[in-house]
Amino acid sequence: MTIDDRYMMLTTRIAGITHSIQQIKNIALKPYGLKGRTVNCLFHLYRCGGGITLLELAKLCGEDKAAISRCVTDLRKMGYVTAISENGKNYRAQIRLTEEGGRAAAHLDRCIREAVKAGGAALEEEERESFYQCLQCIDRDLAAYLEKIRAEK
Repeated sequence: MTIDDRYMMLTTRIAGITHSIQQIKNIALKPYGLKGRTVNCLFHLYRCGGGITLLELAKLCGEDKAAISRCVTDLRKMGYVTAISENGKNYRAQIRLTEEGGRAAAHLDRCIREAVKAGGAALEEEERESFYQCLQCIDRDLAAYLEKIRAEK
């Protein structure tokens, strides 16, 4: 496989996977009136079980604080989360799922599990592990390369 073939395979497959994931998110969230960008917030809030701060949530989601803050604001307005602040400092507020948010997150969790199982269903467990290790390596190496070319500019 040539470099051109690898580039095309990587970019077109990632775009296709991303498109499929977005569609799956939209279908899973439609009954709750939520957008795909809320998935990671709900996922991590559901997984942590208790309260979590905005800063912790942003770190878990791999997003900046502003994006997570907007997401949490939307989730609060819709009644899916509460945020209890100490001393009026919102960045230290404990964000928790409401009862309705817990139901939505549980539904989403089931959808995520089914989608992850379906994605690569034909792979043996060893192949799946290898794939995720390779994906992590590519991500790490591309991030390092990006830092290198930024430093050169």
